[in-house]
Amino acid sequence: MQIISVPSTPVPPEPFPFLEQHPPYLNPEDSISNLANLIGNETGATTLIDRNPNTGDYNFTWNYPNNQTTLNVSSGLDPVESIDQDFEAQFERYFGENLTDQVVTSSSLRETLQEIEAQTGKKTAVVYARVLPDQLELVLAPPKGPPRRTTVAVDSQRVCSQVNEFRYAVNDVTTDNYLSSAQTLYKWLIAPLKTEIEALNIGALIFSSDRCLRSLPLAALHDGQQFLIEKYTVSAIPSVSLTDTSHKALQD
Repeated sequence: MQIISVPSTPVPPEPFPFLEQHPPYLNPEDSISNLANLIGNETGATTLIDRNPNTGDYNFTWNYPNNQTTLNVSSGLDPVESIDQDFEAQFERYFGENLTDQVVTSSSLRETLQEIEAQTGKKTAVVYARVLPDQLELVLAPPKGPPRRTTVAVDSQRVCSQVNEFRYAVNDVTTDNYLSSAQTLYKWLIAPLKTEIEALNIGALIFSSDRCLRSLPLAALHDGQQFLIEKYTVSAIPSVSLTDTSHKALQD
């Protein structure tokens, strides 16, 4: 009898113990944060996200059991281009047609503002004011340097209610009841930018706003001592892309 040795059937290794995965919260409007959350979810880390309100840049932190990893990421977004296109699109939807193919960026707007200064001798800045559901977004675009972004914690209902109250009161020439609303709106729209406006020696403000702010009599905003028009040249436009920014001097 001949005995043939047969190798035993190999036993498959134990499967790698995967951690139970829980899909992270995904924000359809913020793909950069979504990616950070996915990284944390895949590596088993707690993800912390901090965003600079002025630049829009991100600071991500992933906390692991024995260490911590951080990463700074530029948002890559141009606030001037984003908001100006948004305001332009609102008017194009209203009129049902394409009104312009011009694209305004922070860089091109700086050049425009510098040309205006050369022609008028007055430093001019554009203030974008966008009413969001839970906050007011302000972007100051100066003739030199990057745009400055800030937000005010006031919801859209309060903003529009205050604007309507102010418009109604300012039309009553028999009283000065409008001053309360004028000062509240100044606190929301101008005060957050005041330090930078004064540091830049700005003499003229061009406002581009949306929703109820388009009907706001900006010149009558009040800081408690004087009206806005007493300190600055004030004007309003739908968007820079929809505005002829060439300067023509008035002739006698």
